[in-house]
Amino acid sequence: MHPVPMPHAGRFLLPALCAVIGFALGASIVGLGLVPTSWSAAIREALGRPAVEPWARERDARIGQYRAFPVRSDVAMVGDSLTAFADWASILPDVRLANRGVNGDTTADTLSRLDTILSVRARIAFIQLGVNDIAAGRAVDAIEADYRRLVIALKDAGSRVVVLSTLECARDRCGDRTAATRALNGRLRGLARELQADWVDLNAILSAPGEGLRPQYTYDGVHLTAAGYAAWRDAIGPLLTAR
Repeated sequence: MHPVPMPHAGRFLLPALCAVIGFALGASIVGLGLVPTSWSAAIREALGRPAVEPWARERDARIGQYRAFPVRSDVAMVGDSLTAFADWASILPDVRLANRGVNGDTTADTLSRLDTILSVRARIAFIQLGVNDIAAGRAVDAIEADYRRLVIALKDAGSRVVVLSTLECARDRCGDRTAATRALNGRLRGLARELQADWVDLNAILSAPGEGLRPQYTYDGVHLTAAGYAAWRDAIGPLLTAR
């Protein structure tokens, strides 16, 4: 039996359809800011999109503001979009706080702007990173090494460091990334103990076993609702009042 030849138009339809799906998927990943800064330019080039996306320009502008207008605060919140998107002035109105979150950041990206964090001279620095590293497929060893450098730099600058667990995302959004996230958190818990930093497991509150981030705490499977930030606030509250 001989295979039935594909109609002439069909020879081009299937590849075209795959290209459209691939373009849309890649564009969505880049647009959400889940791709680390160091990877996004190559993906944009492959997609045939402008060399600089609006969210990347926003990232550069935010870091530029941190450098142009340094502030000193009691608390520094260090992280990616999960930190950057929070209205910390409303969440913790009685705390003098500097938000040093940047959308799309990996641990390596955060190290590249370390000066904007150390300039705060915070009494307490909370670190919440890792979701973009996991999404990019970075090795746990590499992420842990970046965390180590970040914690040591903050401690050397006189800050009390609090390592917050890397948040799990919803299973239907992130699939098998939960295993990698849990492996990373095991390393981070040990790192905090080794370097005499505090450890807070946000996943113990925000996530359900086997399911990841609980629906009431997220609007897209990754980022947090007001209820999610309220739970975050309650988890770190005792450390903010401790002397």
